[in-house]
Amino acid sequence: MHKIKNIFKLWGGELLIIFALLFILNNFIGYEKITIKSDGEGYYDYLPALFIYKDFPNNLDSDNYSDRISNLGCYIKYKELKVNKYPCGTAVLLSPFFVFANLTATIQGYEKEGFSITYQKAVLYAAFFYLFLALFFLKKLLILYKISRVNIFFVQIVTVFSTSLIQYVYSDAAFSHVYSFFAITAFLFLTKSYFINKKTKYF
Repeated sequence: MHKIKNIFKLWGGELLIIFALLFILNNFIGYEKITIKSDGEGYYDYLPALFIYKDFPNNLDSDNYSDRISNLGCYIKYKELKVNKYPCGTAVLLSPFFVFANLTATIQGYEKEGFSITYQKAVLYAAFFYLFLALFFLKKLLILYKISRVNIFFVQIVTVFSTSLIQYVYSDAAFSHVYSFFAITAFLFLTKSYFINKKTKYF
């Protein structure tokens, strides 16, 4: 019981917001089956290119690249090369979820081709995970500025339910927005903590 109280005290607000978002999606909005699309394909495609098709970085040779690269809109010609025009940071954060999906795809009855339903779900789960972490670091950052817990919870609610974050969690989960939200809040918290405490762990 004591452990449950500690968990709720540490992550209670974030868990409540995530569960509320799940409730709204399940009962009123619904889920998109395809979460890797449009710009998200570019942010994500480093992973199948590296782990499945083995055409990264060899796909840079414009005379020798797969049909996948031709069909995706994220590759452009640059000095006789085919390059992904999107940065790879989102793919780095998605990589643990991709690896799990890739390892279990066959067990779930899907081909290991990087874009089947199991990979789409993995990206959706990743978006929720990083939203949770972003809200946690946002809270930790605001605590450093001595803002009350009530006001912090209000800010978290407004951030999730009054911005386009919902769109980038359930529909466009492969886009960089929710991952940037996590990275920026974590960076700001750690930077502020370092200058307050001068501890190496924050650096």
